[in-house]
Amino acid sequence: MKFSLKNTYLSSLKWILALFLSLFIGLFFSPLQAQIDFTKSNLNFNGFGSAPITTSLTFGPDGRLYVLEYPGTIYALTIERNTSDDYVVIAKEAITGVKIIPNHDDDGTSCSGPSGSCNSRESTGLAVSGTAKNPILYVTSSDFRVGSGSNGGFGDVNLDTNSGVITQLTWNGSTWDIVDLVRGLPRSEENHATNGLEFTTINGNDYLIVAQGGHANGGAPSANFSYLCEYALSGAILSVNLTALEKMPVLNDNGRNYVYNLPTLDDPTRANVNGIIDPNNSSYNGVDINDPWGGNDGLNQAIVVPGGPVQIFS
Repeated sequence: MKFSLKNTYLSSLKWILALFLSLFIGLFFSPLQAQIDFTKSNLNFNGFGSAPITTSLTFGPDGRLYVLEYPGTIYALTIERNTSDDYVVIAKEAITGVKIIPNHDDDGTSCSGPSGSCNSRESTGLAVSGTAKNPILYVTSSDFRVGSGSNGGFGDVNLDTNSGVITQLTWNGSTWDIVDLVRGLPRSEENHATNGLEFTTINGNDYLIVAQGGHANGGAPSANFSYLCEYALSGAILSVNLTALEKMPVLNDNGRNYVYNLPTLDDPTRANVNGIIDPNNSSYNGVDINDPWGGNDGLNQAIVVPGGPVQIFS
């Protein structure tokens, strides 16, 4: 038996060494490597500032380059091409409709953090659709504050863990029509948030496929994320049914247009809007004051609604 185990071990070791050697040869001596070559293109900002802290960028159907800045401003750059690798900016528009979304603390009340954190949004995802005449932008954003950090050094900074928002900006020919399509998506205590997104059409219905960040390290609560557990919609790929949202009325919240607030758990620490807390009462709806804001570390997290416009895709 010992001899057999030894032989098995040696065979496994030889197999691993052979695999490593083949990978090494493939990576460093493959003819394919010489065929892959990327060249750098230069973009001259031509007096229109410089490259901001960019999280996403894409060309729109109008030919402009849309650049999303981390704190929430979108820049629309008109670019001319001089040569195959030389470009110049000839016009620049700053779009601030996402940056000015109000932030909140985790109980849903107005943001009490530093003014710079309360007046910006962590903005990471940008997708473009529409036409050359009327381009449409979709942007994901959330609370600008970042807590925890390495070994939890920053702690819980009271950022809103329900602060994820998907905003639609539509050019009407003279200005941008702005509406927050979905409000109340999860946001970690660190910087994981509602993230990259793609526009797609499936069987005649328009969707956004959205990467929703997680609240943990590999699924386990950790010091780096203030020991927050995953929410129902966090750490997932979500689908947002735009066609369904278009059929819903546009509502208004203190001057800001929105369509859909994700329903949340009935937070036991927060009063309900209609004062009814008995779920057996026919008028009970579980809507808390300040919903959908303030995830309250999960007590007020958004829930999965069967048949709703926001679903877990993967």
